[in-house]
Amino acid sequence: MGLYQQPHYQPQPPPQQPLSTYQEKNYVTNAVVVMLLYLVLYIPGLIANVAYLADALNTKQRVGHNPQGLGCLQALLLLQVIPCIIAVILIVSAAASH
Repeated sequence: MGLYQQPHYQPQPPPQQPLSTYQEKNYVTNAVVVMLLYLVLYIPGLIANVAYLADALNTKQRVGHNPQGLGCLQALLLLQVIPCIIAVILIVSAAASH
C-alpha cells in the first residue's frame, strides 16, 4: 500500500437556487397567446389565462416580485370576465322585469 491515496471523487449535484432575474419566466408571450385564443375560442382562452396566471403568481412567490407579463394576464382576465358578469346581470334583470 502506498502512502498516497487518491481521494475518492463523488460528483455533487448543483445546489438548488431560487430563480433570479436572469432566469425568471416572462409571461408576455403567454399573454399574447391567451389574447389570440380569446379571439378564436373563448373557453380555451379562459382556461389558458387561468393556468398561466396561476403559474405567474407561483413565480411571483418564488422570486419575490412580479414577473414580466403578470399584469397583462390579470388585465386580460378582467377584460374578459367583467363583460360576461355585466351581461349575466342584464339578462337576469331583463328576465325578472318581464
